[in-house]
Amino acid sequence: MSARRPLLIFPCNGNGLEALDCLGDEYECVGFVDDTPEKQRAGAYGLRVLPRSALNEMRETAVLAVPGGPASYQARRSVIAAHTSRNSRSSAATCSSWRAR
Repeated sequence: MSARRPLLIFPCNGNGLEALDCLGDEYECVGFVDDTPEKQRAGAYGLRVLPRSALNEMRETAVLAVPGGPASYQARRSVIAAHTSRNSRSSAATCSSWRAR
């Protein structure tokens, strides 16, 4: 079996937890990305919660963007677009296009 591909889930919320529960064997969640300092300090579900800068620092890591609050929708799309355009070898997906394997 080949190595599992590292994955970040963005943001850290209930939908992110559901996505974590649905990961197949292809991906290994290495953490969440969230802007909330309290979540970053505490971690979540046994994983690190990282600031957005992790998207630049971990360019080879796939990103799964799950639904968040309506106010953050446009900002989340901008972050995904920037991450995808900076590194064509990495992948970013929204929850609507994600298929756990």
